[in-house]
Amino acid sequence: MNAKYAKVPRKLKVSAKTPGKLIIQCDELWSYVQKKENQQWIWLALDLNTREIVGCYVGDRSQKSAQKLWESLPPVDR
Repeated sequence: MNAKYAKVPRKLKVSAKTPGKLIIQCDELWSYVQKKENQQWIWLALDLNTREIVGCYVGDRSQKSAQKLWESLPPVDR
């Protein structure tokens, strides 16, 4: 899933934002694929003011996956 997402062209229109401090809210949710033992976690980072998704990662619930969520944020937001 993440490999396919990485290949998607980044031709999105990003709305203009007012300069200032960026506040990001992170959340996670889980589901399973085909069987309950195959849990997948969806990690999301949302801009608190605009509610836009600014980062995401699909994986397990580990420190490594949290790091991948951080790496999915645009460099200007990190």
